[in-house]
Amino acid sequence: MAKPKRITVVLSVVVSALLLVSFYGVMIYAEAIGSAEPLAEGDRERVPTIEDLAIVEPSLVAEATWSRTRFLIGRVELEYRLDAPEVFMLARLTSADSESGARREFIRAREANDTLDLFGRGPELRAREPGYAGADEADIFTVERDGEPVGAAALARRGRHVLELHVDGLVIPDELLHAILDRYLDRYLDRDLDALDDEGPRATAS
Repeated sequence: MAKPKRITVVLSVVVSALLLVSFYGVMIYAEAIGSAEPLAEGDRERVPTIEDLAIVEPSLVAEATWSRTRFLIGRVELEYRLDAPEVFMLARLTSADSESGARREFIRAREANDTLDLFGRGPELRAREPGYAGADEADIFTVERDGEPVGAAALARRGRHVLELHVDGLVIPDELLHAILDRYLDRYLDRDLDALDDEGPRATAS
């Protein structure tokens, strides 16, 4: 008489495991699938652009592209991308529906940075010291090729928002990089900061 009960228990465990795997599979799928949306009002003020680096060459401004993506589960991603012969710049803001969701996005982006030079063909990221203290979590880097600085990268989370920045082709001093992070992270708290000082630091060609 004990055998049917044992079979029932085993079947219950198997079914529960299958349901759990299915649930996580659906969650992963939903987090990966998104649809493009038109830019919302004010979106162009929410992420850094080449103009924040004091580069206002009209051709570079014109070459930049914008995108806004809403994912099935809990996040909106706003991206600015400039891929010109002399400079590459990517700025991405991810707004999650919860702080835990933002933490997952921060970890995902950090892991992507860790594998950037996995095959030895891309740039290297060297952590800058001291780091950036104006966020809940943050990493800032100098982008190097053959041991020479060619750009900068930053990853910062504040609350439900994650900001990623990658610049290749311009050397960005610490003061300017920190000022850009301050400016945009504070915007997510609805604080209005003054524009970067016209006499402040500038990015220089690598």
